[in-house]
Parts: sequence; structure tokens; C-alpha cells
Amino acid sequence: MAESITDMSRQPSTILVVEDFPSTRKLIRVTLETAGYVVLEAGDGRTALEVLTKCPVHLILLDLMLPDMDGLELAKQLGALPEARGLPIVACSASLARLEQARRMQIGFLDFLFKPVEAAELLRTVQTHLAATGAARSETGWGRRILAANDDPLSLKLLRAHLEQAGFDVVTAQDGRQAL
Repeated sequence: MAESITDMSRQPSTILVVEDFPSTRKLIRVTLETAGYVVLEAGDGRTALEVLTKCPVHLILLDLMLPDMDGLELAKQLGALPEARGLPIVACSASLARLEQARRMQIGFLDFLFKPVEAAELLRTVQTHLAATGAARSETGWGRRILAANDDPLSLKLLRAHLEQAGFDVVTAQDGRQAL
């Protein structure tokens, strides 16, 4: 049997959601948690800074309009923190003008999401940026074992690699008899 490269000690990626509207924050949290991510929440800039200094995160979703400070200023402050150095920050706003301003300022945002954002787009954006930083771990098959059978060795190897990337513990077989 083929050995698995799945490491059960790996933890899901943690995302800090900085959003002042509770209903929007909840929608984002539920979407991300359903996909297997750990979500930390902050309703304002001060709380975001506190959370970040206490808990390691892999990605930040940052609303550009917060009640206590400008989201652009918060992004600058986050970039200066050792805990946040190199973290992907995705700007979120319901204002296209605000997103364009953030884009022009070039203060460290890796991407920009216009709200309301579709769940699929949110997940695609998060996964893309976590994968780029090496922090991503697909939650699809986490904790599940799958048997892959194929008589073509190359196809079997590729299938196994894709399934392991999706988080599955993979056992392979080269034919039906071996699978049984």
C-alpha cells in the first residue's frame, strides 16, 4: 500500500476578518468556517490589532471603512507589525472608489473584493492567496481516507497527488483485485 503524506498534526488556516457590520462579518465567517477555515473576527481597527498580536493568522480580510480608523491606515499599521509581516491582506469594500484608492496607494493589499462578495469568489480568493504563501491546506478531504484504483501508473500517481492536495489520506491500487 502507498504511504500517505497527509500530516494529521496540520491545523486549518486562520483568517482574520476585520468588518464593522455584524451581519456581513457573520456571513463571511460562516462561509469560511464551512470551508474548514478558522475565523477570528474584529469589528474595528483597534480590535484587529489586538487579535493579531495575540493569535497567529494566515490571511486578513480587511474592510476599508471602519468606525474607529481608516482601513488604509490600519493596513499600514498591520504592515509595520512583526506578526503581520508578509501576511496577505485582501481589501474589501462596497465602494469602488475606495477600492481604487487602495489599489493606487500600493500599501500591501494583495487583492481587492467588492462587497457584497459571492461566496465562491471569496473562497477562491482566500484559497489563491493562502496557496501562494504556503499556508493553505485544502479542507475538502481532511480526515478522510480514499481508495484510488487505476491500472495506468502515471494516472494513478497524478490522481493520488491531486487527492492528497485536497487533504485526503490516499491508498492506491493498480487493479480491482488489489483494491479489494
